Amino acid sequence: MVGAIGSLFAGWMLPILGQWLGDVGKARRWVGAGGCAGGAALLMAVVVLKNPYLAVAAIALVAFCNDIQMPGAWTACMDVGGRSVATLSGTMNMMGNIGGFLSSLACGQLVQWTGNWNLNFYVTAAVYLLAIFCWLGMDPVTPLEQRRRAHF
Repeated sequence: MVGAIGSLFAGWMLPILGQWLGDVGKARRWVGAGGCAGGAALLMAVVVLKNPYLAVAAIALVAFCNDIQMPGAWTACMDVGGRSVATLSGTMNMMGNIGGFLSSLACGQLVQWTGNWNLNFYVTAAVYLLAIFCWLGMDPVTPLEQRRRAHF
């Protein structure tokens, strides 16, 4: 539920931020990177929180931070994909599903090998930190066809 609220919030806020910045791509990059930074920080907080209710609240807020990236990611597929929007968005969705499947296996194995649940939070926070650079380095608005023409 908190993730859905994050997605709705970003869907409302992204056009406003894009207009304020005068650059839709920059708005998408900042919101995506900000969501990853928030998710990483909250996952690190979970490890040190002693109160289980606060830990659950922090994990719920990770879902919020994760899902504020979704409207920018899906609209980037629409803007960038052009005639290949279905292929691009389907590929993005499948990579997310593969990552979700593999991460559930990896998390279980990590706990089994080490007996330490906190390592899962550290590893996931590290992945979020890496994703910040991915968001900041991408062009979420230039269509693929336009990029192809520029290279030929």
